[in-house]
Amino acid sequence: MKNNDIVWNGLIASILALMLFLIINIKYPNFFALDTQWIIVAFVPLILVMFLNGNIRNVKGFGFEIESNIEKPITAMHLTLTQSLRALKGIRKGGINYLNNVEPLKKRITERLILTQGVEGYYDSVVLGIYIESLPSLKYLEIRKPSDEFVVLVPTYIFTNDMGIENDNATNAFVRALERSAVVEEYRDDCIQASIPSTTSIIETLRFMKNTHLQDLVVVDKQGVFVGMVSMSQIESQIAIQVLEANSKK
Repeated sequence: MKNNDIVWNGLIASILALMLFLIINIKYPNFFALDTQWIIVAFVPLILVMFLNGNIRNVKGFGFEIESNIEKPITAMHLTLTQSLRALKGIRKGGINYLNNVEPLKKRITERLILTQGVEGYYDSVVLGIYIESLPSLKYLEIRKPSDEFVVLVPTYIFTNDMGIENDNATNAFVRALERSAVVEEYRDDCIQASIPSTTSIIETLRFMKNTHLQDLVVVDKQGVFVGMVSMSQIESQIAIQVLEANSKK
């Protein structure tokens, strides 16, 4: 898509958003007071595409100026999936005892379970199923190389049926794929594989996500180790918040 087309799309989105605010304000006058901040919010899509195109480096208008923080590294943002637990070797007794000794708070907040690919006979599907059931906040299994380099994130919903009940066959098949280092190949449609270095700027991250049509992206350090995950909506919301905060200080 040409730069001019992107800017026009942003302008159209901004105009439509502003019209929506105006219609709501006319039809439901008590719903909210249409002050400057809603006008600014309406122009956030245009501001975003102009940042992406490099047309502007900071925002001026409505009686305020906002210094752009979008050149900061992506790690300046709040990354998700930072709470993790490394699964112990899958000998049933040892693996379950290890899980039982994990602090209750750690169990409640763990969002990511770390597994190493390419090691035959290392993990037990029954133990893996118990881990998945015992960690209420668990969202993804992170697959790593033996060097700890990030490979892929696999969502835990693939292990449950439509009733939310764990599927033993699915867990067993996953462990076999893990042993063969075939998780990416066999679960490509469900997993998150794309990553960026932690030194990438916020604006470059957003530009990459727009160009590749990705909604979520993994952040890795210089050794390729998982640092966290960021979403496109997080970045867009952060820029909108900066605009509104600058307006409130004018």
